[in-house]
Amino acid sequence: MDSLELSHEEEEVLDELLHSAISDLRAEIAQTDSPDFKDRLRERKDILKKIALRLEALHPVHSA
Repeated sequence: MDSLELSHEEEEVLDELLHSAISDLRAEIAQTDSPDFKDRLRERKDILKKIALRLEALHPVHSA
């Protein structure tokens, strides 16, 4: 598997973009009438969630 090295700032931006896209997809899924399109959007959301989880697993956020 190929790898991608990101700076801390790049990881933060990617994390924000992923969560924003996931949120946008949730809204689009709710508004979509076509079952086939809804399924494709759900698949896309699931892929983005997996990426976000992998990114978080590499560098977990420590909350105080």
